[in-house]
Amino acid sequence: MGSLYLEDPRPNAIRDAIAKLKVRKIPGNNVYLKFARGYSEGLEAYIDKNYAVAYRLFDESIGKIQDGTMHAKRLELVALAAMAEVQKAMGNDAGALATSLELRGKASACGSTDEELRAMRNIARLQEKAGETVAANATLFQYLNKKDSVISESDMTMLSRMPLAHELDDIKENLAQERSRKRVLFAGAAALLVIILLLLLYVRNVIKSRRKMKVYIRDLYRKNIELLESQKAASRLVVPEAVAEEPEGINENVNSAKSQKYASSHLSDSDSRAISKKLLEAMEQIDLISNPDLSLNDVAAHLGYNQREVSQVVNETLGKNFRTLLNEYRVREACARMRDQENFGAFTIEAIAESVGFNSRSNFNVAFKKITGLTPIQFATNAREEMT
Repeated sequence: MGSLYLEDPRPNAIRDAIAKLKVRKIPGNNVYLKFARGYSEGLEAYIDKNYAVAYRLFDESIGKIQDGTMHAKRLELVALAAMAEVQKAMGNDAGALATSLELRGKASACGSTDEELRAMRNIARLQEKAGETVAANATLFQYLNKKDSVISESDMTMLSRMPLAHELDDIKENLAQERSRKRVLFAGAAALLVIILLLLLYVRNVIKSRRKMKVYIRDLYRKNIELLESQKAASRLVVPEAVAEEPEGINENVNSAKSQKYASSHLSDSDSRAISKKLLEAMEQIDLISNPDLSLNDVAAHLGYNQREVSQVVNETLGKNFRTLLNEYRVREACARMRDQENFGAFTIEAIAESVGFNSRSNFNVAFKKITGLTPIQFATNAREEMT
């Protein structure tokens, strides 16, 4: 009854049993009397939560077992199980684990399956509580394998409450496992549904973003074409809208700096206009600007002026440096060739870049993007779609 009480506490029932034991007239030479009284006193202390006293009485009761009696080993196991329960109640999990391991070993040695199962169950719970998950799972697996063919004392406790406890316990365990599986499946399905919804939302946003970008690129391409056509008609280059204008006030500072730079120049306004006109006409000559080594000095010599005068016109009259001016004309010609599928349809972007004077694909990409607002690939793609 003491073992059953530790599994399923019923204070009133066990106190009544202890009281009856005390008043019974049992012969003093009974081999189990001393152990029974020591064990019952330990139970009383345990019920009253005097755990230190209970542990001592249970421990002492082992010494009261007479060697050679029929149930000596069984009684030692009962006392060890009680000591482990007291240690758990005291919060001494390490001690309870050590006692349970000792109980398991001795129970296995003497073939006491009930006490071995009780010890294994306690060991698994204490290992799990200590965070030893792998060890706890291994012990629990061993416990379940052994329990499969045995009714332990805990099952006997259940048997006192319900009929057909063994069958109902199996049914209950199966139902619990089924409910657990359903919960896991439901949680998994819910998580999967959320992931699918998030993916669909992401794909939808990506598609929407790409459509907007495609429309933007197409519009920017058309603006560049309109600008190129107007420049061609006017026979001069105008900087595309894709290039951002400088903030107000900056040009004044730059012009002031330029004026200081060319303060000693005797170039008249009419001379500047004449040089500017000839310079822009020269920039229309594809054979000239497609030379990858073309320099400002080369252009000045071609025009018949000195380099300083041409530089002054480019900076003050056109408002830019020579390299920017040259790249604008080269990019304009590259755009025209990308649209000319008949003559340049078989050319790669690298080939077109080289044909207009750029000596590297990276320099071409940077200049093209800066001037048109598009990458060469984006422009070429829209050009091919325009021609089909």
